[in-house]
Amino acid sequence: MLRVSNMNDHEIIILFVVHTVVSLLYFFMAASKNKSQAISEFLIVFSIPIFGLIFLLGLRLFDFFRFKNEDPSYMYQEFKNSNSVLGDIIRRKANIIPIEDALFLDDAKLKRTLLTDAIKQDVLRNNNLLLRAVRDSDREISHYAVSAVTTTIEKMESQLFHLEKKMRSDPNNNDNLRQYADTMSDYLQIGFLDKISQKKSEKAYASMLENLISLDATEKKYFIEKINYEIKLENYIKAEEFCEKFLEYFPNSEMPYILYIKLYSQLKNYNGLQEKVKQLKASPIQFTVNALEIIRFWDGGEHYV
Repeated sequence: MLRVSNMNDHEIIILFVVHTVVSLLYFFMAASKNKSQAISEFLIVFSIPIFGLIFLLGLRLFDFFRFKNEDPSYMYQEFKNSNSVLGDIIRRKANIIPIEDALFLDDAKLKRTLLTDAIKQDVLRNNNLLLRAVRDSDREISHYAVSAVTTTIEKMESQLFHLEKKMRSDPNNNDNLRQYADTMSDYLQIGFLDKISQKKSEKAYASMLENLISLDATEKKYFIEKINYEIKLENYIKAEEFCEKFLEYFPNSEMPYILYIKLYSQLKNYNGLQEKVKQLKASPIQFTVNALEIIRFWDGGEHYV
């Protein structure tokens, strides 16, 4: 290992120049995000050769793996210490609160900072929370929330428009139908459409799912969507028809029985409901917790209303 005491002046100057260049490179990279933070980190890197750089890079690497899997719609951070040294790293260590709790904060400035930043960065993805943000008394929060909702709706409507054109040119293309179905499902769950538009879109979606299932009945999720929307639209005959088809295509799945039970519960069809409960219990299907809870609730009919 080469000791500094054994170096000549020329070698020391070269090392100093290299160290200065590395420190400046680090500063310019960090300054693209936060200039004041970059100055603080530059001083650390420059004043502690080698180990200062290793320390900061290690912190950033740890920080990346520590937070990359967090659910951004649930967790968000306070920004109280935004002016501190190593601010970006320290902010990630700051108090973490459920984003829905931010709506009840007394500190109007902090609430506005949290929610508007979350909306602008597209991390507030819970539609119920976004609706509450739209109705918030703080005009800045409601403004950003309305903008986010409007942008989302416009983007999805544009996607649906282009997909509809594709389907008209090639109506039997399963990939186009699936993509349209998945986009429409997300669109209908936004929760900000007016009642007339919502119902019209739900009817179009239910009709499209029927076409998709007739071409390709290999995916459970489209049966589930079809039956649930037909029940919601009070098209009970159609819902029962697809419950029957669902059971025919997936006899070893609990979901056709569960949807039958949901339908008969809606219709107050006690005998039909109990028959499906019995059939489900007698089947060789390995039940999920959800199915077990449904069986326990309806078994014997004592809870039927």
